[in-house]
Amino acid sequence: MVVMDGGRVIAKFLKELGVEYVFGLAGSHINPIYDGCYEEDIAIIGTRHEQAAAFMADIYARLSRSLGVCLVTAGPGFTNALTGVAQAYLARSPVLLISGRSELINLNKGALQELDQENFAKSITAYSEMVIDPNRINDYLIEAVKHALIQQKPVHLSIPIDVLAKRIEGEIKVPKITIANTKLNRDLLERILNILKNAKRPIVIAGGGVWKSFAEEELINFVETTQMPVFTHEDARGVISDEHELCFGDSSSAVNPIASKIIDADVILAIGVNFDFRLGFGAKLRGKVIHVSSLYDNLWRNLMPEIGVVANEKDFIMQLAEIASKKDFVVRENWIEELKNFRDKKAEDADIGGKLHPLIVMKEIAKILDKNTTVIVDGGDASVWCRMTVKAIKPLQLVLWGPFRALGHGIPSAISAKLVRKSDNVFTITGDGSAGFNIMEFETAVRYSIPFICVILNDSAWGMIYHDQKEIHGREVATLLSKARYDEVAEALGGRGEYIQDENDIIPSIKRAINSKQPFCLNIEVERIASPVSKQYIEWRKSLG
Repeated sequence: MVVMDGGRVIAKFLKELGVEYVFGLAGSHINPIYDGCYEEDIAIIGTRHEQAAAFMADIYARLSRSLGVCLVTAGPGFTNALTGVAQAYLARSPVLLISGRSELINLNKGALQELDQENFAKSITAYSEMVIDPNRINDYLIEAVKHALIQQKPVHLSIPIDVLAKRIEGEIKVPKITIANTKLNRDLLERILNILKNAKRPIVIAGGGVWKSFAEEELINFVETTQMPVFTHEDARGVISDEHELCFGDSSSAVNPIASKIIDADVILAIGVNFDFRLGFGAKLRGKVIHVSSLYDNLWRNLMPEIGVVANEKDFIMQLAEIASKKDFVVRENWIEELKNFRDKKAEDADIGGKLHPLIVMKEIAKILDKNTTVIVDGGDASVWCRMTVKAIKPLQLVLWGPFRALGHGIPSAISAKLVRKSDNVFTITGDGSAGFNIMEFETAVRYSIPFICVILNDSAWGMIYHDQKEIHGREVATLLSKARYDEVAEALGGRGEYIQDENDIIPSIKRAINSKQPFCLNIEVERIASPVSKQYIEWRKSLG
């Protein structure tokens, strides 16, 4: 038996679990955990704001397909982190949030920064509890991690400082979670394959469940076996390369016009997908839907599928492909050719003039982004221009916010992504409004020598809201911003920066940023132009009367 305080118990647990990084901001309520992490040689990335720490834990969890850990102090430290936790909740990221708490001995007496944190967090976590017995810290950690990894959601433990500081005897135990392989019903798989085989215009929509279940190779094998065209959705972007002959890119028609053909499909095989607003709630789909997800709460939501299957995505694809390989599938050349012709025609239609049109700027940037890059997408209109131009060649090459769409995650997320993908050039593409939320994290990146490149499409406005106001109300209110020199802010914090006003300077500047091996801000002045998503929203608003 080893005698140690509660902070050391937590650190030892995380070490045994294989946690490499903890994201947080120091505070007196969590000093025992910081000290424990030091003793256990766990790297703490100390941020300038707790929101950034939570964003970092979310992206780390998504990219590494493992547990992300966020450590914050009591009261405002805890509440500051909640936006990032909410983003992780809706993105289905396994994040462990540990918050310090005012002393248990003064519970409900009005102690410094006292707040009912565990109940506060319950609506955006799968598990949220306060630990009141130092001898049970290990038990609560096991329970929390179990919920995080199985439900793929954030969890929260609130631990009072006097519980953390108390020394106890004990040994550390960690959960050994293994998801057993699922043997699916053969008759069900045969039925699904018969529907797909008889379809004239079938498609696959691959969602985040494909990535999270490590099923990218199985997906490629399946679509090649069946010759079915595939669209990739959000966290599944790149699980099959956009350059694969059967992949037609992003499932959103707002950023990928060819995706408008999804409604012409007579059968849609949706794997690991959530039919929320990002897929129009499935309302426009005309064909039969076969919906497969390991998350039961994704099924029968907003649409009634022809067949709904609760199953591990990898197991489903692997077993379906095995049976499919023994059947003769009709090569649907006419349907594939129709999709390719539509895509090529739309590419011709998309030619846009204007030297600093944001789409032209992003096309220049896209020329230099290869398979050795990871791109964090942030902002409003800026995110749309990015998604319209940047290809996903490998899994999660484009990292989106998830359904919560929290602005400002780009800079901290890029820092976190670089820790996972050390050999990649990591970019965040963001707007000037979004960049302002967490630009102080440039100092964090400098302090820890974590290079990344922040590209700001600067239209000096809260662009999406500006266009909405102008079109609907005929004027703007509090949406214009100054032509701020964010590049100089990055330099003042120890990084590098350049201000770009000419299209011809974009690629040389990016090359300098990559070669610098430093945190780098490219502040690019662009025209204030409504993106296709902004235009769609404006038309919807007008339809309301």
